[in-house]
Amino acid sequence: MIGRLFDGLMFIVNLVLLGVFALSAYSDHISPKFSVYPSFLGILFPFFLIAVILFMIYWTIRMRWYALVSLLFLVACWEPVTRYVPYHFVEQTPAEGAIKFLTYNTCGMGRYNLSKAEKKNEVIEFIKNEDPDIVCLQEFSFDNRKGALSEAKIRKQLSKYPYYHYKPSSVNYSHSGLAIFSKYPIRKVQGIDYKSMYNSSCLYVLDVNGRPLTVINNHLESNKLSPEDRQFYDAMIQHFETQKIDEFRTTLIHKLGTGYRVRATQAEQLRDIIKEVNTPLIVCGDFNDTPISYCYQTIRGNMTDAFRNSGFGPGITYHENKFLFRIDHIFHNDSLSSSNARVHHVKWSDHYPVTVSFCLMN
Repeated sequence: MIGRLFDGLMFIVNLVLLGVFALSAYSDHISPKFSVYPSFLGILFPFFLIAVILFMIYWTIRMRWYALVSLLFLVACWEPVTRYVPYHFVEQTPAEGAIKFLTYNTCGMGRYNLSKAEKKNEVIEFIKNEDPDIVCLQEFSFDNRKGALSEAKIRKQLSKYPYYHYKPSSVNYSHSGLAIFSKYPIRKVQGIDYKSMYNSSCLYVLDVNGRPLTVINNHLESNKLSPEDRQFYDAMIQHFETQKIDEFRTTLIHKLGTGYRVRATQAEQLRDIIKEVNTPLIVCGDFNDTPISYCYQTIRGNMTDAFRNSGFGPGITYHENKFLFRIDHIFHNDSLSSSNARVHHVKWSDHYPVTVSFCLMN
């Protein structure tokens, strides 16, 4: 009798969890400008997913048919699940002549290591070793003072890329922004500005062996969490205190909510620009949002997520202070095929770089 009562109680908890899990999985269809709370469910999606799997294992061990209920919900939410945690067990070999593409939020070219120009810059060395054909950088910085890592020094070290463009984040924040280094000629540049001090996008049209290729490089609104907020979160995790949790939760809800709403507007502006592109298209960069988010869903539209298409696992790209999320993305339209998506775990920045190989379709 006690066992049956316990199973009944656990099943009720399981049903509540499954309902929240389903809401979380499809929360990206609701704009944060309408309600920000679904966005919070979206960021918690991996935790709900783990809990659902644990319940399914529990019911299987208990030999209860209740495990089928969890399985049905997993099947119903399979698209968001595989978007968040793609699985490709066989590594794909890029086709001959494929375009190797890199996106990287460099955190000021390696945690603001601009003054040490006499030493090798790790970010530059990584790019040289990977040797991609197109490099899109966010939070790209240089310091033109004597002895520092100047723009000219960076270009000299990346001399394999004859085509380059730098766009500062804004008129009032000119020492950091977006950059592209390309082995292909840049035929057109169009800046995309937002009502933001630190964030913007840039559209480039490249000439790839006589064919136009549009690339949109993005650094969307951050989540407003300061270094102090992140350190506080790290300390809170290590020393579990109820008072600290309540304090941080208030800060988190306010700052994340503001970021979600601003990015929603930016994503809708980008969506309208993307609709006008009629060439092969790559959209990349630091979106500051996970694969279960309105921002991600709005920008991706009918495009393919290159990491979901050929990557493996959660593909975490942001790794600072135990905040572990995939927020750097690469999308492409059906005029391109993608393969060999990879997150590189090099810790020169608070983000990991992502590479993908592309082929232009006939």
